[in-house]
Amino acid sequence: MGGGARPSLSRNWALIGFALIGLAPLGAVPLPPPLETAHLLGRGLPSGLPPVPLADELYALGWSPTNAFAVLERRTEVPQLAVRFRVLDLVDDKVLFEAQWPDWGEPDQKDAWWAARQPEVETVFSRFGLVPTDRQLGVFPLIIDNEFYTLALRKGHAPLDPSWVDRLEIVVNSTGRGLKTVAEGTGLWRWAALLGFVPSPFENRIALILVVQPAGWDGDKQPLRFLVSGLSLKAGFPKP
Repeated sequence: MGGGARPSLSRNWALIGFALIGLAPLGAVPLPPPLETAHLLGRGLPSGLPPVPLADELYALGWSPTNAFAVLERRTEVPQLAVRFRVLDLVDDKVLFEAQWPDWGEPDQKDAWWAARQPEVETVFSRFGLVPTDRQLGVFPLIIDNEFYTLALRKGHAPLDPSWVDRLEIVVNSTGRGLKTVAEGTGLWRWAALLGFVPSPFENRIALILVVQPAGWDGDKQPLRFLVSGLSLKAGFPKP
């Protein structure tokens, strides 16, 4: 779902709905706060309120000029508390690196937990040319280079049970470039919604953040999960 080839670099952002924080060396910054989702899920979404509360946390850690995106995902259900560190290629939507660690436990242990893992994280950041960022979720619509972008999430339903979602597509409309559909892929979900995006500081590409309830042993109590996918705001449209 990367959305086309890498476009030329651009930093002419005029985005609606996100905070841009300065870049800094990794060792000089604390673990950023998790992406704020309560205000989005609390007010409802086009697909309705989520079937269960969102307990997991997602932390946006950094971007590279080659569209690698580093995240921490904290999974909070007992007894499987764990933190997964991933580096994603948001052109081809591939996992470049993955590690999983025990959860930090109590909130007052988070800083010590992060400090203990910073040497390993810094090695990965250096390997993939990542630069730390501290950004929160943006929401559509957005404006960039005098173009107005809107986005919709289309769902395909399983033939045997229309209440299940088996395909997700994201449709992006630009007033200057036209319409393009980017396929997220196939799976089996009970529920899915688009939360927002995290922008790259290096070019006109964003990380789309979706939240889904996958099929699982817990049925309608299955925990919600995050999906992250890249989207170019310049490449892949009918108009250049």
